[in-house]
Amino acid sequence: MFAATLTSAEKRALEPYARGDTPQETARKLGCRPTTIDKHLSTVVTKFSVPTRAAALHAAYCTGQLTPPEPPSDVSFTDEQRERLLRVARGEAKAPPVADLLELTRARTLGHLIAIGHALGELHDPQAPVRGAA
Repeated sequence: MFAATLTSAEKRALEPYARGDTPQETARKLGCRPTTIDKHLSTVVTKFSVPTRAAALHAAYCTGQLTPPEPPSDVSFTDEQRERLLRVARGEAKAPPVADLLELTRARTLGHLIAIGHALGELHDPQAPVRGAA
C-alpha cells in the first residue's frame, strides 16, 4: 500500500486540492485546463491504489511526499471525530458523515479536511507504511 512516487505535476495538482481548491480554480492558477488537473488527481488515486482523492492525499502525506500546511490553532478533535476522520482518510467505502468536521475545521473540501487533520497530527495511521517502505 502507498508504494508510489509522485511527479512534480501530480504534486502541483494535489497541493491546491489540499487547500480546498477545485480543479477549476487550480487550472486557472496554473494556466491549464481543469481536465488536466482531474487527470493528475485520478492518476494519483490509481498510483496509490486508493478509492478516493482524499485517500490519495492521505497517502501522499503518509509517504512524506507532501508537507502538511500550518495547523489551525483553535481546532481539536474528540476520539470519535478522530476515528471518523481516519476512516475518511483511508477512503473506506462506508465512511461516516463529516459535515460537522468540515464546519469545525472550516475546511472547504474533504481534501482540505485531510490536510488539516495531518497538520494537527491527528492522522497517524498505523495502516500506512513509513516513507521508503514497500
